[in-house]
Amino acid sequence: MTSTRPLSRRSVLGGAGAVVVGAATASGSEAAPEVLRPGGRFDRLVEERAAAGRFSGAVRLAHRGRAVLTRSYGPANRDTDRPNRADTRFDLASMTKQFTAVAVAQLVQRAHLRLDDPVGEYVSGLDPAVAATVTVHHLLTHTSGFGRPPLQGPGEEPPPAPVGVDETWEARMELLRSLPAPDFAPGSRHRYSNDGFFLLGAVVAAVSGTAYHEYVADHVFRPAKLRDTGFPTVRQLREDDRWARLYEPRDGAFTDVTASDRFRYIGGPDEGATSTVADLARFATALTDDDVLLEPAYAHLVTSPKVLAPPPSPDRPGPPRDHGFYGYGHSCSILRGRRIHGHSGSGPGRTTNLDVFPDLGWACVVLSNHHDDIDPIVGLARELVTA
Repeated sequence: MTSTRPLSRRSVLGGAGAVVVGAATASGSEAAPEVLRPGGRFDRLVEERAAAGRFSGAVRLAHRGRAVLTRSYGPANRDTDRPNRADTRFDLASMTKQFTAVAVAQLVQRAHLRLDDPVGEYVSGLDPAVAATVTVHHLLTHTSGFGRPPLQGPGEEPPPAPVGVDETWEARMELLRSLPAPDFAPGSRHRYSNDGFFLLGAVVAAVSGTAYHEYVADHVFRPAKLRDTGFPTVRQLREDDRWARLYEPRDGAFTDVTASDRFRYIGGPDEGATSTVADLARFATALTDDDVLLEPAYAHLVTSPKVLAPPPSPDRPGPPRDHGFYGYGHSCSILRGRRIHGHSGSGPGRTTNLDVFPDLGWACVVLSNHHDDIDPIVGLARELVTA
């Protein structure tokens, strides 16, 4: 049954004053511009939005791997009044695609896989046109044309989710094998595809001989020291206090999205990993500075522009950018002559973003367990870091 709880000022703030966490270090905060330090302009904006009920979650600003600012607001569990904390684990939604892209690039780096290989070399049972014409590169850049439109329209709900890790994986693979050929020539257009990234996870599993979840745990999370990152089951999300529950405002109350029998049993290569703001700041460092996950040339391959991103929507322009692109599982932007790469994620009860500024040594992580508009927070960080 789906849990609901009426809105109130206390539930919106979730005892914010008791759970605000600030972190500063000599090599972090003291070297940072005042506007990015605790008490600065960025900090004040996050606090104001939380106080107005427009942000529930955690943020971190890090400079060259050191925390400059960490804040958490709002409830992780509204039934128990448990607050979000700096170490709360949040659903990342599509930010998960970054991990899948790194896994693919590792296999390319080791010469176990080529970017121009047709996906049919590794995954059987696909439509013949998909198998022969869609390549790993096409899937990484969302230019394959493969995948479905949204499963449900307004007011409709998906069917109950399969129960079990293997059952969830096989149900999705069965669906992917039933999909028709792309409706445009692979490589000719950019169209975002969750199905395409799930298919990449199947490629990782086939090439490595290891289940996708095990591969990324052993080769992405562990070497990068992402101790609080992984793929929990829905039972863990519901019962373990380390994870934030996901809330969607409906009819004057908050609905617990994770309580629905339609919520996925476990995430996969396209979405549904969970992590903390600290782990994601470590991931940024491991990918761009420490050569822990990939050799520098392959890290650049993953995080550099490949195709133009669609123009921003007029009704929701998103965070500022002068130019937008998509790399391999990473969104790429240029603002004021500075590079930004990372990824965002959204869905019922979650909104997330990681921005990495490789020229400047900064990373900004914003994780929410509401479907909040975090663009003002992300946007201000971009403006202040690149100023």
